[in-house]
Amino acid sequence: TLSLNKNKLTSLPNSLGDLPELKELFLNNNELQSLPDNLGNLRKLKDFFLRQNQLQSFPEKCAELESLKFLDLRKNPISSLALKYDPMQLKIMYPSQKGDKKI
Repeated sequence: TLSLNKNKLTSLPNSLGDLPELKELFLNNNELQSLPDNLGNLRKLKDFFLRQNQLQSFPEKCAELESLKFLDLRKNPISSLALKYDPMQLKIMYPSQKGDKKI
């Protein structure tokens, strides 16, 4: 588990993708505008919390996180998501025009 909540982060180091055993990543309440593509290397990541940042998109490489079970993107100005997940296996919290939604 790695928790970097409330640190006013605007970017992340590429080395974050070099933690192959990481299962939970908390990046809530920062100022992130983008994510490094190599976060897709976190193959054991199950829970990914990105609530309340400035993300406008979710990297395609992160769509390859095969162990992901929970993704929280609430309170981000994301306009669209293109994810390759089975909705029966992944709970996604994401921003919508009618408020936050869960699928």
